[in-house]
Amino acid sequence: MITALAAILIFGGIIFVHELGHFTVAKLTGVTVYEFSIGMGPALWKREKGGTLYSLRLLPIGGYVMLEGEDEAVDSPGSFSNKPVLTRISVLLAGAFNNLVLGYVILVILTAISGYVGTTTIVKFNDGAQSSAQLMLGDRVTRVNGHRVRTSNDITYEFLRDRDGLIDITVVREGETLTLPVQFRMEQLEEGVQAIEIDFKVAAIPATPGQYLTYPVNWSLSIVKQVWGSFLDLLTGRYAVNQLSGPVGVVSAIGQATRLGFESFLLMAAFITINIGIFNLIPFPILDGGKVVLSLIEAAVGRPINQRIINGIMTVSVGLMIALMLYVTWNDIFRLFG
Repeated sequence: MITALAAILIFGGIIFVHELGHFTVAKLTGVTVYEFSIGMGPALWKREKGGTLYSLRLLPIGGYVMLEGEDEAVDSPGSFSNKPVLTRISVLLAGAFNNLVLGYVILVILTAISGYVGTTTIVKFNDGAQSSAQLMLGDRVTRVNGHRVRTSNDITYEFLRDRDGLIDITVVREGETLTLPVQFRMEQLEEGVQAIEIDFKVAAIPATPGQYLTYPVNWSLSIVKQVWGSFLDLLTGRYAVNQLSGPVGVVSAIGQATRLGFESFLLMAAFITINIGIFNLIPFPILDGGKVVLSLIEAAVGRPINQRIINGIMTVSVGLMIALMLYVTWNDIFRLFG
């Protein structure tokens, strides 16, 4: 029950913020909004005001903002299809923008709760650490395998992407920049998965007033990098599709985070909202990013794209997305109960 409530709270809040972005920019730019809905299925509550129907629906699995002229050409002043390309793009991007802002705000709250910010400066080695042969206390890590790192999260992410345990680490030591090849232990886990042992710790320092706002920026960028990097790794075959998690897996992760405490719950919420924001920017036709690409193509050719072509693209995209969701949901269930 706690897991279900936590999942509804997180997804409900994230969906509301996302759809509120579309809704607000649409209203500000004169687009007619038929309905603003949180949830799907039968309506539990609805009210019409200012020509817009506001509704709360039974199934907490999504939400939508229904715009005039969004799915077909409508010749009216408030039609989405009649608005300039830049106006349409701003409406489309507003949902993802709100998700990213929400993630940043949550990370600001987490920073305020802890009162500390992470660094990339090494302050401790584990017992028997192999890396202590090349690294030293006080080294400030700036790059891992050539990739810049700004937070401890960046370090962890780059380590997780490594395959052989031999990592090029760039550090600043007494004002001098050094790039050192460092060997770390690899551990064999279940299902043939390998894990690398990070055998050193980096410092956490008390946050200055300015860092309460600036550190969450780097933290947010770190999560964005993880999301995009994982997506690109999936496309290039670095990770298999069966390693994806769907709704069942995410709800399970929310439950685990909730049991660990309020801060873990907030961190999971931040990660999910940033993930959803970035996911919606992927240039896949039924996602906001794909619709932005279609709008840009329309601007480039100087005329609207044939509606039959768009409908065909959307139909195929919906089918592919449903197939992917069914596949990852099956994988989630198999991992949990198989």
